[in-house]
Amino acid sequence: MAEVRPFRALRYNPAKVALGSVATQPYDKITPEMQAAYYEASPYNIVRVILGRELSADDASGDDGSNRYTRGAEFMEQWMGEGVLVEDTAPAMFASTQIYEIEGRAYRRRGFVALLKLEPFGTGLIFPHERTFQKYKDDRLRLMRATNANHGHIFMLYSDPTRTISRILERIEEHNEPTMAVEALGVRHTMTPITDPGTLGAIAGVMADKQLFIADGHHRYETAVNYRDEMRPVHGEGGPYDWCMVTLFDMEDKSLVIRPTHRLVRNLEGFDPVALRRKLEAHFTIEECRTSQIASRIRPASAEETRLVLYTGGETALLLTLIDRWRLPQAVKQEAPGLMLELDVTVLHGLILDYVLGMSREQQNQVGNLWYVAAINEGLDGVRSGEYQAAFFLNPTRIGQVRAVAASGNVMPQKSTDFYPKLLTGLVMRRITE
Repeated sequence: MAEVRPFRALRYNPAKVALGSVATQPYDKITPEMQAAYYEASPYNIVRVILGRELSADDASGDDGSNRYTRGAEFMEQWMGEGVLVEDTAPAMFASTQIYEIEGRAYRRRGFVALLKLEPFGTGLIFPHERTFQKYKDDRLRLMRATNANHGHIFMLYSDPTRTISRILERIEEHNEPTMAVEALGVRHTMTPITDPGTLGAIAGVMADKQLFIADGHHRYETAVNYRDEMRPVHGEGGPYDWCMVTLFDMEDKSLVIRPTHRLVRNLEGFDPVALRRKLEAHFTIEECRTSQIASRIRPASAEETRLVLYTGGETALLLTLIDRWRLPQAVKQEAPGLMLELDVTVLHGLILDYVLGMSREQQNQVGNLWYVAAINEGLDGVRSGEYQAAFFLNPTRIGQVRAVAASGNVMPQKSTDFYPKLLTGLVMRRITE
């Protein structure tokens, strides 16, 4: 069963700081430019903890000396001592709402923050849908060891066709002013504590029979499990490290938005756009389109159709429509069995990057060969600048595909989904002490 419970949150004191000056995007979405801006925004900005600056004198080999992880822990202790960070006296869950617009359409996405009892993958309770990178898990584990805290949110999905929890969250929003509100990158984020025992019990009761699917935060979830496994031999089972802070959303919510994550490739020896097109003709019908048409032309006529766009420079791109996914080479089918072949991102990684271009799994996992962007223009500019050899543009993965792949025990290539908007770090945190 999925066990959720309230917790005593660690929060910024509004009498000491303006919340908008200290909250950030998730650590893995913070660019060097954003990091610099967050540092300037406030001396108490949470970026100093979750993604602090590296110094030339840092101990890079371990945690015995000073480094950005130990400094993050020192900042937390200092801020708590100054009353800038304050731990709540009463446990609570938190109603979490994001209000935003995309292409002129307004969205209001509601979820709730709680502690979740950690379970490893493979138990039939928690399902990942993407591969992860070991170096990012190592990075987050070093931060968790130093700070003994949960900072960022793990974005998780559950299915509740009865909308019981959604109605609870709607009532809370209707009858309460949010205690935290921040505008960031065009999105309004609000949070409201939930402390009523009856409401907390009702939420926990609904969640008890749910399976949970990780939308964002795979590295953070796996790190939390790894940290728990480090703590158990020392402190025994049943400690506070058996739980982790998560934010849960109903996957039936129409305000769940997934954006595509496009791919850029570089440093491929002997890369030849003309030869690549000839090889792709065996698997795709190919049409030329202007770069200004990519967003409209890439959309498939039906859910069964797979379309990608390849750009290697100039004023036109190639619209690739898969001829027959069930007649893909056997090597591709072995890597992507069954319903995995229905995913555009699987066709790109398995058929084009691996089978046609010869990029191994290791190369696809390396930043030096593959990069990810959310905006089409960013991908076009990367190729035009000469930094990248090609850009591949995809349609977003659908929520039903995420659920089906995860439930089947398979995982998609890394960065297969981009749930929008991201959850801010710094509104609600948790010390792993209870």
